[in-house]
Amino acid sequence: MMPAALLYVSSFLSLRQSLGHAPVWWEPVLWSHVWEGLVILWLPAFLYVLVRFGRRLWGVRWVRTCLLIVAMGVCLVSVALMAYWKGERAQHLPPTAQILFVSEEESSLRALLSRPELAGKVVYVDLWHTGCKPCLEEFALMPGLRGQYAEGELAILYVARETGHLDSKNRWLRQLHSRNLEGYHVYLSKDQAEALAAQIPGFVGYPHHLLVDSAGQVQDWDAPGPSEAEVLERELEFLIAGSRASLSAEN
Repeated sequence: MMPAALLYVSSFLSLRQSLGHAPVWWEPVLWSHVWEGLVILWLPAFLYVLVRFGRRLWGVRWVRTCLLIVAMGVCLVSVALMAYWKGERAQHLPPTAQILFVSEEESSLRALLSRPELAGKVVYVDLWHTGCKPCLEEFALMPGLRGQYAEGELAILYVARETGHLDSKNRWLRQLHSRNLEGYHVYLSKDQAEALAAQIPGFVGYPHHLLVDSAGQVQDWDAPGPSEAEVLERELEFLIAGSRASLSAEN
């Protein structure tokens, strides 16, 4: 019964991953490969059970056999879905977009701003989710913002939160592609996003923006959005000028 129980649990978790709704610890690609290997190892065991009990499908054995058949079916469908979504995710990423994978410990604001990819850059943080219409409307103004500054001076960090949809993560990936969101991207679970929001003074909802200087210190906890272009540009120019001055002084 223990191997069967492991199969049921694994099939459930793999189905959640294939729908883009897996627990954080199940997320890394390594687990996908481990799971695919488990499916291959389970195939002979499944065939043995089917042959062993195939002629005696009644009582407890009938129930057990049916459960194993259903679990294995879920396994195979999940592997196919995972393979499909891996291809979809790779296809849907803009050329200069980079996803930053984070664990529970790495999802605090301090940890996010300490990522090596952001070191030495002024960072504009955009907190959003796919069900937020104002968030999506402001994305149309992002290309103009990025194009005004030299590469390496400004980084845009998009922090998205999980929604209630079963395919929440895949909706997020499709938005990255359809809206050409170049920059750094983080996807947080609902619990991670709520913990992050609690660290931001004055946070009331989405969208929400932060401005961070090149030393990793938040300078504006409620920064203007892209729709407030003039105010945002003034703040960015001030921070980037300070970053340039610091760099010149070091040299």
